[in-house]
Amino acid sequence: MPTKQVPGSNPADKDILFVGAWAEHDDGSMLLIEGDEDDVVVFSVFDIAKDPVVEYRDAMPVEGFDKQFSDTGWTWHDKTPFPWAKVM
Repeated sequence: MPTKQVPGSNPADKDILFVGAWAEHDDGSMLLIEGDEDDVVVFSVFDIAKDPVVEYRDAMPVEGFDKQFSDTGWTWHDKTPFPWAKVM
C-alpha cells in the first residue's frame, strides 16, 4: 500500500528502505532508490515535466533523506516495480 513515509523511517511500519523502492511526487516527478549503504541513500529524481525527461542523481545520509522525503508531497511505493514506461 502506498504511504507518505519513506520506507524504514517509521519503525512501527516494519518495513525497510531498499534498492528499487520508489516514490511519485504530487507534481508527477518520480524518485528511485539506487543504493542504500553505510547510512547513505543514492537516488535519482526524474523530472517528467521536461521533454525529454531529465534525471538528477544525488546521495544523502538516511536521516536527512527521511526528513526531506517523508510527508512532503511524495507517495512511496515499496510493493510495486518502478514504472519505467513513465520516464522512457
